[in-house]
Amino acid sequence: MASKCSAAFLLGLFFVVLMEESNKADTIMNQLQRENHCRQFKEKIEAYNLVRYVEQEDITVFAPTSDSFLVYDSSLYGYDMEDPDTVRSVMLYHIVRGRVRCTDSPTTLILEAIFPNRTKLYLSQFSKLGKRICTVNGVRVTATNTEASNGILHIVDRVISPIQSQKTIAEFLTQPDIPKLTFQSIYLASVVDMELRNDVNSSSSIHTIFAPLDVYVNNMPDYGQGPLFQDTGLLKLVFWAHVVENKAFYIPDIGDIPQVNAKAGNLSFTRYNGQVYVYNNGVRARILMANIPLVNGVVHVLDNLLFYKYRSITQMVGILPETSISAANLNQTNTQIKTVLRTATKLTMFVPMDEAYAKLPFRQQEILIQNVTRLSEVFGSHIVQAVIDSDGLYDGATYYTIYGDELKILRRTNDIYIEGGGVLAKILIQNIGCTNGVIHAISNVLFVCNFTVWEAIQGLDMLSKMKEFLNQYTDIQQILSYEAFGPITVFLTGNTALSMIAPDTLQNLEMNSNGLFDRAVRGGIAKNVKLGTSLIYGSIEVGTYSGQKLNITKRETGLVVTGTFIEASVIVRDIWCSNGVLHIVDNLLHVPTRNIVEEMAKSIELSIASSLLDALPEVLEILKSTVTDITIFVPSNEAFTDLTTESADVLMKNISLLITILKGHIVSGSAKLMDEFTDFESMQALSGKVYVIKKSGGVFVSNNNVMGRLITGNMRCTNGVIHIIDRLLYFPYKTVEVTMQETPWLSKFYGLMSNVVEFVTLAGREAIQQTLFAPSDNFLANVPSILQTIKRRPDILMETFRSHYFPDVNLGSKLLKDINLLDNYRVTSTYNVTFTIRRNPESIIKEDVVVDVGYPNLKQNMSLVISGVACSNGIIYVIQGLLNYPMNTLLAEIYREKNLRIAMDQLLKLAPENRSIDLNSSDDIFTVFAPVDQALQFLSFKDICYLKNNVSAEMMNSIIGRHFIHGAKYTLQYITDGGIDSYFSLHNMTVLKNTSGVFLVWQNIEAKVFRSNILASNGIIHVIDKILFSTPYATTSVTATTQKGNIGHISSTFYVSYSFTSIALLLLFGQVLKTL
Repeated sequence: MASKCSAAFLLGLFFVVLMEESNKADTIMNQLQRENHCRQFKEKIEAYNLVRYVEQEDITVFAPTSDSFLVYDSSLYGYDMEDPDTVRSVMLYHIVRGRVRCTDSPTTLILEAIFPNRTKLYLSQFSKLGKRICTVNGVRVTATNTEASNGILHIVDRVISPIQSQKTIAEFLTQPDIPKLTFQSIYLASVVDMELRNDVNSSSSIHTIFAPLDVYVNNMPDYGQGPLFQDTGLLKLVFWAHVVENKAFYIPDIGDIPQVNAKAGNLSFTRYNGQVYVYNNGVRARILMANIPLVNGVVHVLDNLLFYKYRSITQMVGILPETSISAANLNQTNTQIKTVLRTATKLTMFVPMDEAYAKLPFRQQEILIQNVTRLSEVFGSHIVQAVIDSDGLYDGATYYTIYGDELKILRRTNDIYIEGGGVLAKILIQNIGCTNGVIHAISNVLFVCNFTVWEAIQGLDMLSKMKEFLNQYTDIQQILSYEAFGPITVFLTGNTALSMIAPDTLQNLEMNSNGLFDRAVRGGIAKNVKLGTSLIYGSIEVGTYSGQKLNITKRETGLVVTGTFIEASVIVRDIWCSNGVLHIVDNLLHVPTRNIVEEMAKSIELSIASSLLDALPEVLEILKSTVTDITIFVPSNEAFTDLTTESADVLMKNISLLITILKGHIVSGSAKLMDEFTDFESMQALSGKVYVIKKSGGVFVSNNNVMGRLITGNMRCTNGVIHIIDRLLYFPYKTVEVTMQETPWLSKFYGLMSNVVEFVTLAGREAIQQTLFAPSDNFLANVPSILQTIKRRPDILMETFRSHYFPDVNLGSKLLKDINLLDNYRVTSTYNVTFTIRRNPESIIKEDVVVDVGYPNLKQNMSLVISGVACSNGIIYVIQGLLNYPMNTLLAEIYREKNLRIAMDQLLKLAPENRSIDLNSSDDIFTVFAPVDQALQFLSFKDICYLKNNVSAEMMNSIIGRHFIHGAKYTLQYITDGGIDSYFSLHNMTVLKNTSGVFLVWQNIEAKVFRSNILASNGIIHVIDKILFSTPYATTSVTATTQKGNIGHISSTFYVSYSFTSIALLLLFGQVLKTL
């Protein structure tokens, strides 16, 4: 249906998607307005004046997805959806009283709808492959427990219908509310148990009834009706077999259905070909309509009477729709077979289903029809003279047929296989009870495999096109014909799939000088293995006659085979032959046969993107073109359904924007497979630039800082390669606020920023562009005490906000656009915080940068591509630290620096006892002017001796005062702005700022500040190139006139000289200071 819809319509509906938690402050109605995949439900609520119900306090809403309305058949229940009252009733049945979470009950919870009055819904828990499934009246809840200010929102994948009738079960059976249903037979039978009959008519009791329709009971032959209605005891048991007492048992749309005890017997359930079947006492019935809620329970409609066995094996084979060919053949068998089936009382028959005969070559089918002896032998090889239900078919069990043939049982998890005469058949329908035994319907005819793979191909109509091609290749025929080549497993393309290949494409393949078609066929013939589906669990790789590999995978949906990145599903499996096994697939392996547009149209996962192309001819022509190869990253259906309602509306109204966005997924000029991408590879798309990032979690693709995860790759086409991604690139559609809420690795910083009113006000506003540098949860999880400190201190919290948040500017596209100018990009926010972004000198990737807010030791590495998360109102860059809050003390920062430790150690030794300086204490704060180690070179031996003999305590205090300011931390900007001029004046110091830099001046010494604002938890460090100290020996002190250079520009020659010639002086200096 989707392929026929317009792009605008599809964008308005967008199919099922899991809904993430939203802001708790939102009402349920607000959330529905934002969630695009519930648009139809929301619009009906608004159109029929039902908003007041959704805005009530303490409610729970089960909102159907938009696509569920597309497939909703109201006529099934007799509803006229043109009638406003009917629509209101259906919609309001999805709203219940109270806040109900799917985790509230491990079994079943009874809920009360707000309208119609006192109607009930049943919330139940089931499982599928070990995962818990929540259902309401059997309808699956796909997104659970979304908190809202006035209740709980759940998303369901089907409109919940029918609405609970106000009738009791007894009243419903006599006069159903739903058209075309009649149950007089089962109701009349209830006379055998008047107490139970009265119970199902009482609103105070709860029951589940499996009710066969009259048409099926009335059609029961006389040999069935006679014994049943003449035996009251039997009739009572049969009636009880359809009743579950004291329980409303709902059947889930998907997943495992648990067994449940009826009043007589046990009810078990299976799913087959999309249908649900129920068994009791070995009698099977199909559930025609499940989950009809009533005042005192629930009714399920059946096509057969349970429990009562009145047909023999022969009669049952004759009425089963899946075994019509076996029924016809059974009539042609000899007297011996017919006698056994008529007289024996304990038999098990493995009956080939119709599909089993379709796997036999035409010649073999003819032999069975024309040769009664052979036909009888085959049927006799399917009959065991004992009653064996599925529990008795244990792995490794051996049974013998009435002709003495051996049958072996093989179990694989929940599947049961039976092997006989070289044929392994799967039991598709188990435990069909009969008066004289049990039937198991199987996928293959046992003991019939006396033909080669080539003979099978020649005799199967579904491979006639492939046979015509193979007639040209005698060498392939030999491989398929002779057992001398060893066992083979063959995957061949069926007629339907070949007929869907464009004629010119097929002709090109056949005529290709490189033998593409030949290679595709040989590449489907696996050497030296005989692989039936029973032997394939997980994934297997095998070699082929073309030298290429095949990967065979067992999935929940069936068997899939992949050759050179071309995937095909096995549509007919396990055609057992004398020299191997043949499987028919729905695609040609190894060789692409469809262009990008055709491949997208074939994929259910890409139905929305494919449908959009019909409305966008410009993009359609690009993707059909064979002029150049194309790599395209196609968003999955879920990527489109994840759009907010507002974003979908924008795209619906702006087709040119939609075209630009889709072009952002298309790279022209190359067709690249996943393994061919290098990490962080960039490619010019038709809009913007695409980056491919390989992480441990998978492969990711980004354009315009919108990143999607590659979920299915390497779909080869005749004109390129498709990779399916989980996000619409280029187009950010969630605000900064919502993005942080929904991004797991940003939750801690979002929790921190939620305490800042200004952030809460701005982050969710579409009209305000913004940039946020957000520390990741990985980082914040390792510093819980710092996180608590920031939360506890409003001043630090506000400083943290302003040091990471840039209002009114989205730096994302600007930085990527001006990436070649990022030698030193600076921008100042309205909070007067300067952000410096420069290329990372330690990385060869030009998109790798470092960012700081004036504290170089707190600079953070980030990637403009990987770290950036585009939002509809800005961008978030994920960083691995805080830009304003240091982790280390002053002492630790000094020790981290390469060239501060020696000079600072010696300087600290000058501090008098009455002026102790502890740079490791969190109780004090200091501003430190720290000389580099190289500054010691300016002290001569005479200077050191002067320190030993002449420096007083007062002079030491002065030296310390010039290098340590106690009780405050001052940035260099604050200092140069004159903020501490009074302090400098007390210490005879001044600050000088010119084109050469910033200098601290004391007497005749100018110390250049060549690194500033090294922030620590207990202060701040500014690195200077000289010690602010002099002696009377003027020749040994470097004056302002002789010190035009500075440490920052000293050559490597100096460092070598310093390292070797001055070490003795440094050691001496240390010894002198120790004696002071």
